Amino acid sequence: MRALRLARFACLLFLTPALLADVDVELPDRATVKGTLMPDGEVDVFRFRAVAGSELTLTVSSKKKAPLDLAPVVTDPGRVPLDLADAKVFVDQDRKVRVTALPLPTTGEYTLAVAATGIGEYTLKLKVRPPRSASASESVPADGSVLVPFAAPANATLTLKARASKGSDAVPRFGAFGEDDLSTEGKLKPTSHVVKTTAGEGGDLEVEVTNDGTDADTIEVSVKIKAAKSKPAKLDVRGATLGEPGGGETFVGAFVDGAAGGTVTVDDEESGVEGAAATVPAGAFDGTVLLALGSAPAETVATTGLQAAGPTLSVGPAGASFSAPVTVTVPFDASRLPVGADADDVVVQHTSGATGTETLTPVAVDAVSNTVSVQVTGFSTFTPVVPEGSPSLDGRSYWFFGHDVDVIREMSGPSTYREFFRDSGSVSFTGVGAGTFSFSGTELTAFFGHDPDTGLGVVSTETGPLTEGGGGGTWAYEPDGRRITIEVGPGDTETYFVAADGSMLVPEVVRGDETTTRSALFVEKADTAPSPAALAGTYHVFDHRFEAVQTGSTLEMAGANSVGTFTVKADGSCSVSLTERESRFEPGGSGAFDRSVGKGNIPGTWSVQGDGSLLVSLDGETERFFPSADGTVILGATADTAPRPGEGLFSQVVLVRRGSGMGPGSLGGDYAFVGHELEYLPWLDGGPVVPDFETVNIEDVVALDGSTSLTSTAPYERIVRRDDQALGGVDVEQLGEDFLPPTFSLSKNGRFTVSAPGEPGGLDGAAHPAGTFVLGVQSPKTPEDFFATYMLLRLPPDATRP
Repeated sequence: MRALRLARFACLLFLTPALLADVDVELPDRATVKGTLMPDGEVDVFRFRAVAGSELTLTVSSKKKAPLDLAPVVTDPGRVPLDLADAKVFVDQDRKVRVTALPLPTTGEYTLAVAATGIGEYTLKLKVRPPRSASASESVPADGSVLVPFAAPANATLTLKARASKGSDAVPRFGAFGEDDLSTEGKLKPTSHVVKTTAGEGGDLEVEVTNDGTDADTIEVSVKIKAAKSKPAKLDVRGATLGEPGGGETFVGAFVDGAAGGTVTVDDEESGVEGAAATVPAGAFDGTVLLALGSAPAETVATTGLQAAGPTLSVGPAGASFSAPVTVTVPFDASRLPVGADADDVVVQHTSGATGTETLTPVAVDAVSNTVSVQVTGFSTFTPVVPEGSPSLDGRSYWFFGHDVDVIREMSGPSTYREFFRDSGSVSFTGVGAGTFSFSGTELTAFFGHDPDTGLGVVSTETGPLTEGGGGGTWAYEPDGRRITIEVGPGDTETYFVAADGSMLVPEVVRGDETTTRSALFVEKADTAPSPAALAGTYHVFDHRFEAVQTGSTLEMAGANSVGTFTVKADGSCSVSLTERESRFEPGGSGAFDRSVGKGNIPGTWSVQGDGSLLVSLDGETERFFPSADGTVILGATADTAPRPGEGLFSQVVLVRRGSGMGPGSLGGDYAFVGHELEYLPWLDGGPVVPDFETVNIEDVVALDGSTSLTSTAPYERIVRRDDQALGGVDVEQLGEDFLPPTFSLSKNGRFTVSAPGEPGGLDGAAHPAGTFVLGVQSPKTPEDFFATYMLLRLPPDATRP
């Protein structure tokens, strides 16, 4: 079984080189590395140089809570995998692999690929022990010479000894060694010659041995090798350290000789900093350094009026200074350029411990490769920045999923009827600050209620395509630059909050006397269908569900919230573990509630469809999911195309990829806060009535300051309920409320709980690894008779502020 895993990962190294450069770094002969493998299938690559006759000792281990089945692969300079079983000691334990004294037969650059099934953090300890000696026995003709080969690391101290074998008349002498002549060096005796020298650049070497005697005879040659002392390296290339707690971190490094100079680049198409480079001119520093490029935690843009136009790039060694300018090429993300900006507007914020933060004007701009180059004499972090503004939506496509609840007005008599809509599909935008859009998708509608004349429950469902307005319309930014308004037809408009990076949209709460409440989310769609490896990993899962079921003459309705984890693997398997609370009631019956809290671990399967969506089968049910372009957020819904008669099931599922090393500082800025609640009302006006429910939309703009506090700036609540005394039997109440600021605690993996005054731990949630989006639902552990989902979306700057 072990051999099969090794073979599989060895094939992976050859067939999918794009996976190798997330972490691709050269190591010295002693190193300790902390890393992260996320998503499932990611491979970290380490390169090291060794001379023939060396031995490799390594240990790779994962944390106790990291379910990693590790399978390191070592390849020689010819790209041939070595058999780890050839080591003096080879141990493959649970979550740990140890290799002791593995022979390295060839001089050159070796590759160690740390691969595994599963995701999580690991620790690598590596040591290359060079050969300590070499020997040969050579027959050397009189007045002749031979070349004796051996291998030694760079700058090693060599003690060369040649002596005549017992009974031999040879007079041994060393001759040429590289460009040196050793014939008169060291200790010369009639039957021996001893010389001390150095290995220079090292590698495969050879020394000339001559025989100054009158007869051909045997000469014994020995070489003692004392390697130069090296400082062990300690590298932290974990995703959280490099600013990618959800995975996808980058760290690329190689040793550069200061006298010769050199360049290190990031050429992995999967990397967020693809195109980054650092070029050091010859003579810029003394000695040899590990020149490294990597992703980094996002820097706070120091200058008012500027915003990031791409990820922060780390260039090391941090704090190093140079006698000549070094050219650093910084990639920017064209999709993050705000409306009205282009490549020529990009400048670079450089932050270092020595000089603080400064804004650098590029010496070169490449609008094709989306990079800018600056010159500096020191390293640290570099962030591309532009004048702040609203994100451009031109050419972007989004998956969307939403559900609406409509309490139907009746001009006479009480309203008992409702419609529930679920729509899903995709939408594409054209135009920079205003333009057109087109959409396609499906809509499932359920009409339900309790017929007061017959006493029977009513449920009817139907599904069909979304074709309203011809499948498109126009859109434009609102004056604040934080929202867009789309118009499907004359007077048919909706307004959406836009994420600061344009990756997501959420609808603004409807104002006015309409009887509909809504919850929806749009996530940016990838240009091509994602690979299973790109999506594999563990997600926080939140489910907000409503169901209406006709059983005979009884109409049962239910609401539920679920929280838990959803794990998907690249092999097409998956599992979900949930804590769920559900309440059921009969509008025309006893009105009894059935509350339950359950846990389960359900296995299933999943597959990527041609349109980029996912089909997931769990416990006999099939659901369709819609992944974001970066695989960090996934929308889900029941995949009913032919609803069962008498049943309307509407489930809004949102998955947020689990992060690593997060904290309150991961969140900061203004967020749109939008909520949708379903609350049961078993008692009204102090007495028993037919059980009913109300739906609530909540909207606010809240400020997070990077601590555990939240500040409200524009609270708004809209309640729609049945009311016999109101127009058409429906009451719509709109109000701004005094906001009691809650506090929240954020775990390192992105989960958080929110506690309002008097309601400790009332909200379960998760934060997007980049802090763009926060999702929460009413905790299933709370006894309240309502179910809710809440979304927070980080907003662009307010264009209307002074």
